Amino acid sequence: MGQQIYGCKIIHKIIQQYSQQQIAKIIRLSVQNYNILSQTEYGNYVLQHILQYWIPSQEKAYLVQLVLQQFFQLSINKYASNTVERALEALGKQELISITKWLLCKSPNQYASNFVVLANHQYANYVIKKFLVISDHNVLKYISDHLQQNLYEQTAIKSTIHGQRINSFLDKQIQHWP
Repeated sequence: MGQQIYGCKIIHKIIQQYSQQQIAKIIRLSVQNYNILSQTEYGNYVLQHILQYWIPSQEKAYLVQLVLQQFFQLSINKYASNTVERALEALGKQELISITKWLLCKSPNQYASNFVVLANHQYANYVIKKFLVISDHNVLKYISDHLQQNLYEQTAIKSTIHGQRINSFLDKQIQHWP
């Protein structure tokens, strides 16, 4: 139901207008099917709506954890990247620190760190931008220092228009931090 435009709209209204007890089953089913819903045109809106409007609960926390477990794969998907952006907004400070450390790691089969690979991607760059928006100055500085200390990372992030925009945005965020 959540994968179709009208089903998506109905679920949105239900989430906004009914009590937690009345819609718990719909939420549970949506979370259980997050992998399918997150990667479809309308299903990702259902998950975003849960992350945005659903009060903190086990289901919401579980959904955030599921998204984080597949951070890379979901970030590079046209529709799922929107769900990842919304999940980032629900993170606590410790989870953001964990994501930062993971972003600056490089997998053996990658040409650069996860941060640079995602920053250069046509969909994932929006996830990286959201991450930078919600991060504090220390995290921004840490990422900037990492890029400046690694010539290959600097070159790699500037190799695409998406990476150039992220690099510029990061520089501006650091300069304009109060």
